[in-house]
Amino acid sequence: MKNSHKLQPNKINVLLDLYAGSSAKGQSCAHLVKTNFDITILLCNHAPSASHTYITKDNEEFVFKVLPTATGLLKDEYREDLKVYLAPSSIFEIDQLIKELEWVGLIKSNIIIPYTATILKNGDGEKEAEAMGSNHLGSTHSGQSIAYARKISRTKELSIAYDYIEELSEVATVVPFSTYQEMLVEDLKSNTALAELPQGFSLSIDYQDEPRKSTFRNITPLQFMSDIGLSQDYLGDVIANIRAYPIRVSNRFKDDKITHIIALEKDHTKTKIEVKPEDYHKVNSIAHKVMELKKPSTIELNGELVRVCDIPEYIGTSGAFPKGMVEVNWDFLGLPVEQTTLTKLPRRIAVPANDCSRISHSLFKQFIITTRPTKAIITFVNYILHHEHNLDLNETNEKTGELLEEISDDFWYELNYIQRTLLDDKIIPSNNRSAINILALQYGKTLDDFYTPNF
Repeated sequence: MKNSHKLQPNKINVLLDLYAGSSAKGQSCAHLVKTNFDITILLCNHAPSASHTYITKDNEEFVFKVLPTATGLLKDEYREDLKVYLAPSSIFEIDQLIKELEWVGLIKSNIIIPYTATILKNGDGEKEAEAMGSNHLGSTHSGQSIAYARKISRTKELSIAYDYIEELSEVATVVPFSTYQEMLVEDLKSNTALAELPQGFSLSIDYQDEPRKSTFRNITPLQFMSDIGLSQDYLGDVIANIRAYPIRVSNRFKDDKITHIIALEKDHTKTKIEVKPEDYHKVNSIAHKVMELKKPSTIELNGELVRVCDIPEYIGTSGAFPKGMVEVNWDFLGLPVEQTTLTKLPRRIAVPANDCSRISHSLFKQFIITTRPTKAIITFVNYILHHEHNLDLNETNEKTGELLEEISDDFWYELNYIQRTLLDDKIIPSNNRSAINILALQYGKTLDDFYTPNF
């Protein structure tokens, strides 16, 4: 009924997030590389607005912005034979690259950078903030758009790896694109590759109706293959990394603060109520509904239920959640408030609107039509175990394996039901009818906290 856990050999297998990122993609990639020794080539097209956390076996956290997260396995000595290719569409700061290379101990012959990779300059972040405005929705002001705009406009200020070849050649192998392409194709003859895509599919700039709330490119396997200059013949498995409860970054408020809200009383009068810093996430969770949909919403503040009708410091939303998902606050789930890695602002989180559903069907249909996934990894399953089965976040017991198997089956049937519907309706080609296999479930932070479902 379910297909193999093995990834396609001599191909570039691609892992990407279904939703808007922060789905533990890096740990998923590290898990795959740790458990599949035939994967010896790692690729990525990272940019500085996205960061990926690797957690060592000693529980040390390290944030990658340039290299694929699975290179952290070199630090832990799980692997010693990994080779990395940065895509020509990569955007990075040289000092950050050097920091990551030193941390993992990757030798220069095993890190390949094409001449055309984009390099950040000092001051790019400030220029981006000035161009976009300090309150631009969702922007980290990393400078990547300024750096990439130089490449697109082809001005004399163009900043690419070739311009820094002397400095970069001390730590990496920097080559013309034609050499990069030849080396990669030759390596694929006897090796298997895994590519880690940043951010998430639902942030693709051309595939949503709110491009101001997207990233600067499309997050798809075919876009990545185009980025590295290889045809789809070299594409292997497409692995959907699906977070159990999806997130979005914080909505935007003046000075990134919420000091008060306006509440609607029973007699329809309005009252100004102070908001404590620890309640930021609660107001954040209803801001889209109150301010964009113009629907008052009730939350608990200072031990009392209040009906919020206005948030004066609100500037704009980071975007709506996909259909089939309902935004909640972290207290509702009984979970600690997550913060974004770079801005340290509280994330927004959503749960399925239908008890019989685990994912957004509308988004996953689009995902299948665009990417045609063959496998999946489900992450943050400990949130399901906690919210739906009353287990502590770090707790396991004799029933944990049984619960994880049930959750795996739920996702498997739902993903494949959607795919089967599209096949039967002839919306997608029927030349490949293999099921979308669940490779693993992540239920904790470390690489030991992955569960492999039974067949």
